[in-house]
Amino acid sequence: MNKAAFDEIIEFCNKHNDFFLTDIEKNYVIKSVLDSYYNTIEKHKKSNGANPTPDEERAMMSTLLEKATLSNFAVSANKHYQQIKSNHENEFRKTLKETTSGWKSFFIAIAANLAYSLLLALLFFVAKDNIRELLNKLDYTATIENQANDKPK
Repeated sequence: MNKAAFDEIIEFCNKHNDFFLTDIEKNYVIKSVLDSYYNTIEKHKKSNGANPTPDEERAMMSTLLEKATLSNFAVSANKHYQQIKSNHENEFRKTLKETTSGWKSFFIAIAANLAYSLLLALLFFVAKDNIRELLNKLDYTATIENQANDKPK
């Protein structure tokens, strides 16, 4: 492809009225034109057994540079990148939902631990007299056993 053909593609992409083409989409159009051009040359070589003449190459390129053909490449580029964008957005939304549910689980676990701690504190507060009495009995029993062991026989 020569500079004039490249400039014609870029000019078409810049003046395309149906929708705005980003630089990536413009590159896609250029790549599509080149792919089609080289595929046409390869088909010509296989069918005729020889390389195309310069006039045949110009005819191939001029067909690819027609507004209808470039418009089809532009629409294809736009659809391709819209699909990629849509896929990434859907994947991001899915990840966001998973992350949100992860945070939800995290806060539920914190609330459950807080409730358990408060319940345990309440239990100790309510039962502190019973616990004190139990510890005093154990201490009293241990004291009596120690005194019994200390008596001479």
